[in-house]
Amino acid sequence: MNNISKHNLFLIRKEKLKKEILSAKRILQDKREPLDVADDFISNTFKLIEESTKKRNPNLSDQEIFLKIKSNISLFTKIKSEKKGNKIWQN
Repeated sequence: MNNISKHNLFLIRKEKLKKEILSAKRILQDKREPLDVADDFISNTFKLIEESTKKRNPNLSDQEIFLKIKSNISLFTKIKSEKKGNKIWQN
């Protein structure tokens, strides 16, 4: 198991925070609308999910990949909802 000292963990987190702050500053300097940023984030996230699904399942068609992603999102939503105590009833 990888043991990271508290000091090294602190340095890693500090560097990550610096990168996030720089990224936020660039977005603010570009004067982009928050909804545009959110839209780009969601689109890029979906593309990453699609690419990783294609790499793990190279023999699936585009339609099968879409259905697999949809199934995974539904499962994640159901798990998240049940953790909060909400029940999703499906027909």
